[in-house]
Amino acid sequence: MGLMVILLFIYAALGLNLFSQVMMQSQINEKNNFQSFSNAMILLMRCATGEDWNLIMYELANQDSYEGVICRE
Repeated sequence: MGLMVILLFIYAALGLNLFSQVMMQSQINEKNNFQSFSNAMILLMRCATGEDWNLIMYELANQDSYEGVICRE
């Protein structure tokens, strides 16, 4: 259990840096997002249990869903 918490902690910190600017959509919403550490942990626990992880992955991979300027090189 301790190893799981450490992995979720690391990936939540990484998700805050990479995905905090994603716009709200159907799966990335007020509860499930990377805008705060607690919400990131909840979202990662949801993905770890297998609950619609592929829909979350597709929404995060969509480059049109980011706010601000995107460098496309």
